Amino acid sequence: FSPDGSLLLTAATTWKTANTKGGTRLWNLSDGSLRSLVSESNAYAARFSPDGKSIYVGENEGWVKQFSVATGELVRKYVCANPGGMIMDLDLNPDGSRLIVAARDQKITLWDTVSGTRLQALTFNGDPRKLTWSPDGHTVSVSHYSGLRTILDFNADQLTTAEERKSPAIVYGEFTP
Repeated sequence: FSPDGSLLLTAATTWKTANTKGGTRLWNLSDGSLRSLVSESNAYAARFSPDGKSIYVGENEGWVKQFSVATGELVRKYVCANPGGMIMDLDLNPDGSRLIVAARDQKITLWDTVSGTRLQALTFNGDPRKLTWSPDGHTVSVSHYSGLRTILDFNADQLTTAEERKSPAIVYGEFTP
């Protein structure tokens, strides 16, 4: 949902299914109508920026595209993974200045959204699948396909591992507001 609650953002992936399309769409919640097709590419992840001015779409080709909500135009493209390293999830810190991206090539990348600069890349033993930035912006929770849960501390534009635990089938984690 957009921060003001007026729009819904959906991302879809299809696997060569007849008469279906993947892509990222923006919907008006007031009447349920399609506002725009943001991107036709298959995508697993999409998020609004905290200010609602941008949409970030994690596409299966290994990049994240940032689009303007107002114009629909491409603002920036972040190359996050090796070819075929599809983007599994992404999240923005509370002020929207940092983007964290999980890719199927076992990497997490951290980006400065103001400059578009990659700040850090971390490699894991297994696919990171779900990312959640804490409301205070100091911690990131990473849920891996293997059941591993990693807690990362964020300080001075660097992520460091604070804790790792193996649990059965953790695929999602969320912080309380």
